[in-house]
Amino acid sequence: MKWLMVVMLSCLFLPLYGQSDTTKIVLWWLEAGVNNSFKYSYSPPSWGSTNPNMVNWPVGVHSSSLFGGTLSCGFSRQISSNFYVESGVELLFHRHNSHCDMDSIRDYCDSTGVEVAYNVDANKVTSQVHIALCYSVNRFSFALGANIPVFIIDSYLYTYTSYTKKFTSHQWLWDYPFPSVWLGCSIGYKILPQFEIKGSYNWFTSKTFRYRRDFSLGCRYNF
Repeated sequence: MKWLMVVMLSCLFLPLYGQSDTTKIVLWWLEAGVNNSFKYSYSPPSWGSTNPNMVNWPVGVHSSSLFGGTLSCGFSRQISSNFYVESGVELLFHRHNSHCDMDSIRDYCDSTGVEVAYNVDANKVTSQVHIALCYSVNRFSFALGANIPVFIIDSYLYTYTSYTKKFTSHQWLWDYPFPSVWLGCSIGYKILPQFEIKGSYNWFTSKTFRYRRDFSLGCRYNF
């Protein structure tokens, strides 16, 4: 992992040397898209369980990832006729929802007097650095790289039968274990000289995110 980062950074910042007729090309780009982990799970009721490691919960809970978004910008630097390295910054927006049957929750609260949230909306906004090695042929482009989260904002909205509660937390790069990076691959298709459709798959190396995988589809504008 460390050697991969060193190689990509070296390609970015070290001067390029070659024949006198070699032309260095730098392109800037702006990209926006949607993302989802496409994850769903159901936790059955465990109230009254004799398992000491299981948290008691009066009803089943449905958990699912929702559509979020990405916004990024940066530059691409050509290193040969078909190979180039790109770098930039990205904002990643993840959404997640957990909910259970409101009637069952109300019955439980009325009988015990304990308030339990029947709906939880969780949002995560991450600012990160993007680095990738790319190969292009004809209208297609392929990339392998990593996104390094720098700052993460978590927000939660808990909905109870009688009130709502909000919670927000912040994390910096040094607050989560190393290595905590997104490793990803993508494929792009140029529909116009300056516009490109890109699909990507990313996998996170730690459990900092609820779901360790992420699919995204976006459009890139090169200028």
